[in-house]
Amino acid sequence: MIIPFPVKRQKVVRIAAYGGGVNSTAMIIGLTLQGIKLDAILFSDTGAEKKETYAFIRRFNKWLRKHGQPRITIIRRVTKTGTAKTLEQHCLEYKQLPSIAYGYKQCSHKFKIAPQEKWVNSFGKARRLWKQGGRIMKYVGFDASEQRRTRPGDHKYTPCYPLIDWGWDRNRCKEAIIKAGLCLPPKSSCFFCPNMRKGEILTLPPDLQQRAIAIERNAQASLREIKGLGRNYKWEDLLQADKEQLRLFDDLELFATPCACTG
Repeated sequence: MIIPFPVKRQKVVRIAAYGGGVNSTAMIIGLTLQGIKLDAILFSDTGAEKKETYAFIRRFNKWLRKHGQPRITIIRRVTKTGTAKTLEQHCLEYKQLPSIAYGYKQCSHKFKIAPQEKWVNSFGKARRLWKQGGRIMKYVGFDASEQRRTRPGDHKYTPCYPLIDWGWDRNRCKEAIIKAGLCLPPKSSCFFCPNMRKGEILTLPPDLQQRAIAIERNAQASLREIKGLGRNYKWEDLLQADKEQLRLFDDLELFATPCACTG
């Protein structure tokens, strides 16, 4: 009688791509409440997030620790010399705007996707799984309205889209975060992102506005088909116009009639 050797069961490695916003936060909360233990939660830091995003990550880490999940691993793009480079430094060095201003998504790939893939390539659990012929379960926070953004897997990853599977839209994601006892995370984006709306630009802290203008001025010589960070307008012109408009209201106050009410 031949006794077969027991088949070694392949371990599952689960990694979540964390963007710091509403959708990915809700996804991790939902997975946690379903008892799914993650091996790593990865946040790619471009070095240009607003301070509110970094503050939320610290608060979320406390929630994760309380619920038995790993802390968020913050990853930065590292150059060949071994030094970390931010997207802001990259733009200033090459005298250019973020690539999305020109209609490309290279900054997202260079400073978010590629650093995460590089980190996973050196992750012990991932290397052992790949050696066995397995694939990592990679969780991505696309909500129910973003099914068009899904992509098939490859020999290294099996992409998972829990929010789509659960039918969670953005409002349902917000409900999950609040129910978990957390405040809603701010919108995650670089403070000089060309996709920002004018209202978001005008409400940036003055120091971030000036750093964005510095990037825009530094890239002017290389601009051809676009005018600045706003593509068809310069952020600097927008901010200057806003200042002039506010100054007009200040002048009007000089002629304002004192209130005649009493009490």
